[in-house]
Amino acid sequence: GAPPRADEAKTTKHLGYYATLEYSFTDAVTAQLEGRYSTEDFDYKWLSPARSIAFAPTALNPTASATNPQWVPASYAVNNSSFNAFTPRATLNWKLSPEMMLYGVVAKGFKSGGFITLAGTPADFAAFQPETLMSYEIGAKTEWLDGRVLLNANVFYMKNKDKLFTTLEPDTRSATGTSLKASNNSGATSKGIEIESAFVINDSFSLSLQYTYTKAEYTRYAPLTTGTLGIAQ
Repeated sequence: GAPPRADEAKTTKHLGYYATLEYSFTDAVTAQLEGRYSTEDFDYKWLSPARSIAFAPTALNPTASATNPQWVPASYAVNNSSFNAFTPRATLNWKLSPEMMLYGVVAKGFKSGGFITLAGTPADFAAFQPETLMSYEIGAKTEWLDGRVLLNANVFYMKNKDKLFTTLEPDTRSATGTSLKASNNSGATSKGIEIESAFVINDSFSLSLQYTYTKAEYTRYAPLTTGTLGIAQ
């Protein structure tokens, strides 16, 4: 009873333009400014609505019934989308000594929008908008015992805006009565620490240890749903 293969496709074109500027205030303090401008174009083709199961008799399936389901012909959605973004990053380094450096980084991240291309997702339910992220990090990179011991550590905080998620919504076009619907009506944060260490025992052996602690959580999760399952949850 498996359906025939589907002719689905996605084409992505990405162009990026970037530049970096570095300036030394002193021998110990340097700053970097980086910027990237990106353009992304997407072309999609996917089943919409799905090759559904027909439970009622039709001209194409005169013998179809709930006990004798039959596949109906497929139709396709063809869509395209384009997104532009500027993502800067600023870094400040302070060398306290040849073996110790403190640093701080502020950066912006971007993830393009697009369409959910799961088979059966209608075009008006499938579209979603870009996500953005602001990232902050401070840390230290150090060496000890004439370079035999390496110890690096940092703390970070990230704030995600317009985060993508999906809900299951009533849809009379679907054989099951529901379809996935995209939404960006949420946000999240992630924060934590990272520790990296290495110890050179001799020319043949070394020991390394890394540890990361991350706490990530939704700060906003507000699905706009008319589906009974989503409302109940």
